[in-house]
Amino acid sequence: TVSLDLAKGMLEELMARSPVRRRILILMLQGQRRKEVAAALNRSIHTVDDHLRAIYNTTGIRDRAMLLLIAQEVFADGAA
Repeated sequence: TVSLDLAKGMLEELMARSPVRRRILILMLQGQRRKEVAAALNRSIHTVDDHLRAIYNTTGIRDRAMLLLIAQEVFADGAA
């Protein structure tokens, strides 16, 4: 399991490099489901799932709740 600080740092870096993944996280933090995120970004749900899979794999975060908790911290810190 990856440490929270490491996951947070990796997520900050990932969001800085990928505007689409950053936007996906913003929409998810606003309570939107994957299908709604896909519609908002004019992309397929499969594309959104691919981005989410990449986020999970890169950061070592294992579930949506933890991802959103860490993403909320990143945005609160103003790093993203």
